[in-house]
Amino acid sequence: MNATLKALIVDDEPLARELLASMLAAHPEVEVIGMAGSVAEARAFLERETPDVLFLDMEMPGARGLDLQGDLLPGTHTVFVTAFADFALQAFDFGARGYLLKPVDPSRLALVLERLGAEPSGAADAAVDAVAEGGKISRIPLERILWIEACQNYTLVRRVDLETAVMVSRTLGEWERLLPMQSFERLSRSLIIHLPTIQTVRWQSRDETFVDFLDSTQCLSLGRTAALRLKARLKERSAE
Repeated sequence: MNATLKALIVDDEPLARELLASMLAAHPEVEVIGMAGSVAEARAFLERETPDVLFLDMEMPGARGLDLQGDLLPGTHTVFVTAFADFALQAFDFGARGYLLKPVDPSRLALVLERLGAEPSGAADAAVDAVAEGGKISRIPLERILWIEACQNYTLVRRVDLETAVMVSRTLGEWERLLPMQSFERLSRSLIIHLPTIQTVRWQSRDETFVDFLDSTQCLSLGRTAALRLKARLKERSAE
């Protein structure tokens, strides 16, 4: 981790705040710039300071950690630290970059900090956390994604290393905010494609185009509007 991460700890238990602060003190790349005992205190702090990451308790008297969503600036990361394992789905819908169970395992904390420091604040990681069908949390490497398609309030992620799609509890709009859009292109309301993975584009007819991918037998069929957008985007990339 090259730059210091400025951290705010939000937890209604003083002992929990102090314990986490002492664990973070073992990581010189992290500077704890404040601690808050409630959502109200956290809001007051955020009016004065801009931390890079919040270590946020889920359940607190008066308000929940999730209630801070509208108070965070773009690029501010969130790591939930909670005693409840069954809130993981809500945490990642919130956009959390980590989910730590109390008592915090030092190795899990180190892993979360490593992920946060992989790129500058606000940039997408080389992998993203996703909650798959059934509540299982997994990391999806960006380079293995071929395309992502909408499925009601979920999305289907097509990966180069899997023949079947993975259903993920994340909307297409949420993916768009997470992904580096210089490499990913939203072709329609229901589709995002990973441009560097494209091997060939076969313009079959006016209304049907097929996309083949590197190191994969999977094929994507596009309608006319999406195909025209892809053609224009590929032309832009070739001129860059």
